[in-house]
Amino acid sequence: MRAANALLDQLSEQDRAAIIAFADEVKDLDPTQLEEGKELGFTTDKNAVRNVVNFLDTKIGWDTPLYDAIYKGVKMAESEPVGKRAVVVMTDGRDERDNANGVPVKDAGSLSTPDDPINENEANRHNIPIFSIGLTGIGGKIDTKYLTRLAERTGGLYREAPEPEELTPTFEDVANQLKTQYILHYDSQLEMDDQFHSLMVRVNLPQGQDFDETK
Repeated sequence: MRAANALLDQLSEQDRAAIIAFADEVKDLDPTQLEEGKELGFTTDKNAVRNVVNFLDTKIGWDTPLYDAIYKGVKMAESEPVGKRAVVVMTDGRDERDNANGVPVKDAGSLSTPDDPINENEANRHNIPIFSIGLTGIGGKIDTKYLTRLAERTGGLYREAPEPEELTPTFEDVANQLKTQYILHYDSQLEMDDQFHSLMVRVNLPQGQDFDETK
């Protein structure tokens, strides 16, 4: 909860934020169907977001439907019509389901899978970077490979933080990346042939790598 509030501290009054809590399940993947007390649509009212965050039950040992939460987060971000959009994922574990004693079992916590490209494809198509943060100090087992891949392929970044207090630099990186815009001018040397050609721009930044492709 402190980690989520620390992120909200980096937002301006005009920034809009939404929240999806996934300590046990994401009941409805429809981005227009929000579960009261656990999910909130985009708003500039940071106090409303904090109220949801501060009353969340973060009991350790519950299911972790990580993939479903990311899917719904991307779909919610797509609905925002203007401005830069991003999804920030904070988790202390991997996608899994627990048994009655809180012991992880082999069953997945999500309906979607880590190899399902829907999250990456949807995010890239709508220019929505995914910033993934592993809260390693809580005791869970982070799926570093998946979170890193997701961030790199969408133009976001992956960071680990043993303690919430160590997240401030990461959130500053996220805020700076969202508030910074680069304009590139490119003159093609190709002869006119009435054909479409692909162009990919890849940029290495202190916060990570970003890229875009167009025709």
